[in-house]
Amino acid sequence: MALWSLATGILAGLAARALDSSLAFGIPRLIGTVARPQDAAFLLFDWRLLAMPAAGGLVSGLVVTFLCRPMKAHGTAILIDAFHNHGGRLALRDAVFKALAAVGVISLGGSVGKEAVIAVLCAAIGAGVADALGMSRRQRRVLLVAGCGAGVGAIFKCPLGGALFACTVLYREPDIEADGLMPSIIASVTAYSVFVSIGGMGHRLLSGTGSLTFSRPSELPAFVLLGLACAVAGVVFSLAIRGVARTARALRVPAWLAPMAAGLLVGAATGAALAAALPGVFPESLREAMIPVGMAGMLSASLRVPLAAVVMVMEMTGSYGLIVPLMLTSVAAYAVGRRWGVYPEQVAGLENSPAHAGEALVSRLDTLRVADFLRASWPHVVQPADTVQAILTGLPAGPTPLLAVGARP
Repeated sequence: MALWSLATGILAGLAARALDSSLAFGIPRLIGTVARPQDAAFLLFDWRLLAMPAAGGLVSGLVVTFLCRPMKAHGTAILIDAFHNHGGRLALRDAVFKALAAVGVISLGGSVGKEAVIAVLCAAIGAGVADALGMSRRQRRVLLVAGCGAGVGAIFKCPLGGALFACTVLYREPDIEADGLMPSIIASVTAYSVFVSIGGMGHRLLSGTGSLTFSRPSELPAFVLLGLACAVAGVVFSLAIRGVARTARALRVPAWLAPMAAGLLVGAATGAALAAALPGVFPESLREAMIPVGMAGMLSASLRVPLAAVVMVMEMTGSYGLIVPLMLTSVAAYAVGRRWGVYPEQVAGLENSPAHAGEALVSRLDTLRVADFLRASWPHVVQPADTVQAILTGLPAGPTPLLAVGARP
């Protein structure tokens, strides 16, 4: 399994580099030609900022609808559903087409991230490796998880966080898929090494966060408030996703057209962070720290992965000095917002997963001995030649007895 985890990591690293390079090529040549945040005219209305995300959504809708098999789950939920309910089977062909569609959407300014795309693509690679080798369902699930961790760890340059994400995103409660942890670490480290060896280390997600540290306990209430705000934002995000899905079904919007409508809405929407919404309330150092800490809070609340969120944000941003507020905010956000996570496909814990059905019984049977259940002496022993009348005459009144039949001489 270590060897095949290594192979999965190599393939996942190559896939992550291909996806990242495709976006680096497409973004500046498409949405980057009209959306330049550094320009003074960035906030002026431009019809292309509405049209381009809509065009990306249309292309994505057509590709997914007509080239991929229909699925109830979407995004990372696809691999979660595959793990629990389909023996770890995940079609690589569909994952590749969806990755190509995502490149088009993101390059045209659509509000789509790389996390779900790379997670599903590399999970499908892991499942494909298992199928090619004729592995069992359990081994396929392990490589599915390892592939997910490898892809996330590589493209976001967070190998440990990627492995933890893959092993915890399967469950609503703070549980972990222990069988997949070591394979995920091996695959994630390998994929990360392949990714950076081809394109270099690049830069961190946020600049200047490496120097941020936590040294004043008086700031802790602010981070608790941030955790609660992240939980509320996560709840709103989850309810919005479900509401849009219900509305689309009620209006009978064709599946291929729905992403276009979403892209059109994204071209006119914006958001605000807590620190920016309350200028002058927090000192500048605290305002800066709230940015990476808020990232972890949102991940914890919406995806229900508090431990992975802390590690991922530290690795992606280099904000190791913020470990205390990261932990506090993530736990607060998870505790309040986990009920409304964005993935209904997550099950409560290991014992609730169909993938682990019967394991408790098998474990219990492994500890029992046949001798513990043998009855050494039987009060009523009959012989094969005995008549029914003789047997009934010798039995006492009461409940239906058990009779031991003696062997023929």
